[in-house]
Amino acid sequence: MKCGGAWYNYIVKNKTVIGTIIGFLFLILGIVAFYLFSGDHVKQAPVYLYLLVSIAAVVVLIAVVFIVLAAKGKIVQREPDYRMLFIFGVIWIPIGFSINNPGFWVIGLVLMVVGLANKDKWKSQPRFSELPRAQRNFKIAALILLGLIVAAGLVAWYLAAR
Repeated sequence: MKCGGAWYNYIVKNKTVIGTIIGFLFLILGIVAFYLFSGDHVKQAPVYLYLLVSIAAVVVLIAVVFIVLAAKGKIVQREPDYRMLFIFGVIWIPIGFSINNPGFWVIGLVLMVVGLANKDKWKSQPRFSELPRAQRNFKIAALILLGLIVAAGLVAWYLAAR
């Protein structure tokens, strides 16, 4: 039994491309909704209008580039790494609570749920001892650098509080 026609086959073949285009459309709608439903301070200052128009223009430009690259076949669809989605969700939830931004923790919650729902599809990661020497050294250097940045941030926070 044949299901659907040419459009159905195109949609099934290019689910990621179509999903990304729909995401771009929602992003543009969000920018428009922000402008329409924001307070008078945004509508009275032309800087906000220029900023919103420039953000919308960049989103449209990125969408056009994406569509062209997808049409040429240079964008390959891959299975998402659900383990990383879970990790991003776990990171975004406390960030959202700490900066009092419900958008962050809601997105974090969604990412975490999607990651957990697909736990059987998590990609395995090699143990640290199994990594090549160059990659181990890079990870050690990155962790040391991140530790120094956190320490510098804590010192700056302490000095600013005094």
